[in-house]
Amino acid sequence: MMRKLVGLLQCLCLVVGLLQGCGDPPDPDIYFAEKTTYMLIGGDPGAADRLDWDTLQFMGTNQGAQFMALPSEGEKIGFKNPFINSVSAAFQAMKLDVNSLNNWRISTKGTWQTVVIADTPTQSKVLVTVSRRTGQPLISAINRVT
Repeated sequence: MMRKLVGLLQCLCLVVGLLQGCGDPPDPDIYFAEKTTYMLIGGDPGAADRLDWDTLQFMGTNQGAQFMALPSEGEKIGFKNPFINSVSAAFQAMKLDVNSLNNWRISTKGTWQTVVIADTPTQSKVLVTVSRRTGQPLISAINRVT
């Protein structure tokens, strides 16, 4: 009886693995880009630790330059939460939420950065760049292309 149960569980795991892309785990950069984007959409202040503030580009604007131009650490800290709230508002204005972004995949992958793409319902794409300039994954750019 126990063997039959174990065999059934193994078959079930195999089927689930096949349904999830032959059992391969998703690329960690895809997961990181998707999770961080969802955090930003939700206005989660925890996203601040996942952004490369020094080089950050958002929808064609060099936020990193604005951040680096701030003269004090206090001003830099004060920049982060309002920025995250404005990103959340921008996604809402584009009518994008966690349910409308899908088909996350890698566009390009190099030693120091990976560009991840997600589709939107309007046939545009959201491009999220995961960089490893500091040795750890951080989001350095989020852009939308049509």
